[in-house]
Amino acid sequence: MAWLDGLEEQLGQLPELSLTLAFEPDDDFLDRLAKWAKDNLGQEVVLDWKRQRQILGGAQVAFGGKYGDYTVRHKLAAALKQWQSSNSS
Repeated sequence: MAWLDGLEEQLGQLPELSLTLAFEPDDDFLDRLAKWAKDNLGQEVVLDWKRQRQILGGAQVAFGGKYGDYTVRHKLAAALKQWQSSNSS
């Protein structure tokens, strides 16, 4: 089981890319995402994802201490707030 301990140690050294999605990704999606991360972030990452249907679409992303909300729910809420402020006279 030494190889398992070594694998665990290697995984523990990789940065984590955390995603919240509105759907459950299949293996092909996760493979493409891992390739994108390696190509664009310059390193392999551990993908940590969860499904939350309330976001409607898009994704919430956390990596390297930074967070971005690129969800449909977030965009709709911002548009509604802007509409309400422009129509409150």
